[in-house]
Amino acid sequence: MDFVKKLIKKKMKKTQETAISASSKQMPLEAEGAYQLGLKYYYGTEAPRNFEKAVRWWKLAASHDHTLAQYNLGVVYSFDDDFERDYSEGTKWIRMAAEKGLADAQNALGAAYARGRGIAEDHTEAVHWFRMAAGQGLAAARYNLGIMYEYGYGVEKNGKEAMKHYRKAATAGSAEAQQELRKKNNRP
Repeated sequence: MDFVKKLIKKKMKKTQETAISASSKQMPLEAEGAYQLGLKYYYGTEAPRNFEKAVRWWKLAASHDHTLAQYNLGVVYSFDDDFERDYSEGTKWIRMAAEKGLADAQNALGAAYARGRGIAEDHTEAVHWFRMAAGQGLAAARYNLGIMYEYGYGVEKNGKEAMKHYRKAATAGSAEAQQELRKKNNRP
């Protein structure tokens, strides 16, 4: 489980790094400051680690429409083992960020629809959100589309289309897609 925790935190940090410059140019100073303070409490940098305070600061930033704060709240509520899980609350925040175009949030919303976590299971809607994120180049979303096509979830089952998405995801760096391709080609 520690591996999953580290992976989630690494993904959150990467998402934040890639979107931070855009968000800071568009956000009021109060929202960006609250978001940054939430990061400090969440990661325990420059302040003692405190998840409740991180969430409180991110909620303040999110109330000012801060996309990354909304996404982080969704991730914390949906996936973080150090925080009480509430898939409905997590999905609410992830949807806000997804609707603003954040690729990681779109992929997470697709996953919520695919699994029925915090929202009614709807594979067609999952495919929609995976496509949105894949259209922005997110390898994980491309991999998820491969799964949907391979098994016919929300789309007509299509092995060629699945392989196309697995290849694109693998080329973009998805370890899961690379493993899937090796497995399908009977390679270790």
